[in-house]
Amino acid sequence: MLGKIAFIVISASIGHTVVAADACATPDANFGTFLKKFKNDRQFRASRIVFPLQVAYTEPGGTTTESITLQQFQERKMGLIRGDQEARALAGGEGALCESDPVVKKNEAVFGQYSCGTDVYSDEYHFINTNGCWMLTRLAASGG
Repeated sequence: MLGKIAFIVISASIGHTVVAADACATPDANFGTFLKKFKNDRQFRASRIVFPLQVAYTEPGGTTTESITLQQFQERKMGLIRGDQEARALAGGEGALCESDPVVKKNEAVFGQYSCGTDVYSDEYHFINTNGCWMLTRLAASGG
């Protein structure tokens, strides 16, 4: 419990807040197990995002950055990441989903999803692990 309190204090001091302090009562077994659930369970996903979420959008005209609050996240009904059902729906089309292998180093992980063989979209997700719980802290998205 003390570790969770320390994380909230540290996060608040740098301008980040966690959706629900007790959202992660049980640490994740490993990043792969966490990622599968994060991609496919909208409620779980929302509980594992650090707000404000840092988002960078890169388009042909340049890159814009934004800090998305919980309220904006909810108003926009942001899915953020493509799950197994969406991957099946995209299969065989121009926006078919490809994924990079997650790169996990100590308490940080990066994972990417992109359109196979096109520049329709490319998203890179940045996570941190605090007390055994993976949390999304940043998204870098681009499209052609």
